[in-house]
Amino acid sequence: MVKKFNSIVLIAFVGSILALGGQVIIEGPTARTSGDNIVVQWKSGDESGVKEYQIWRSGGQGAVFIHVASVFPKGNNSQYEFIDRSVFKAEASIYYYKVIVIFTDNSQSHSSICTVSYLSSTARRTWGSIKAMFR
Repeated sequence: MVKKFNSIVLIAFVGSILALGGQVIIEGPTARTSGDNIVVQWKSGDESGVKEYQIWRSGGQGAVFIHVASVFPKGNNSQYEFIDRSVFKAEASIYYYKVIVIFTDNSQSHSSICTVSYLSSTARRTWGSIKAMFR
């Protein structure tokens, strides 16, 4: 009877470790517009072994993702916010973001992809077009 109880406890303990292990991002990422910027947010769980978070952006479905920033971990159960101030320079109206977790052993974990619609102001688009002509 004791052996059977110990087996059940061990199975439950291992199952709980497997369920919790590796779950670094527990909420998000989400993205929203804020003026001429886009704000990307997420919440972490267990950050054991996390070296950095990398924020990646794509300017359209099927387009290549580019690395836009790195954020260093603050500790377990932290909330993160990255403000993408360079987005007005791009021409897309829908952006895709993902967060890649880089661990100390250089392994990676990719978040889900979030989408945000973005239209920059006419003045910024016009100014960007004028600057592009002289490059």
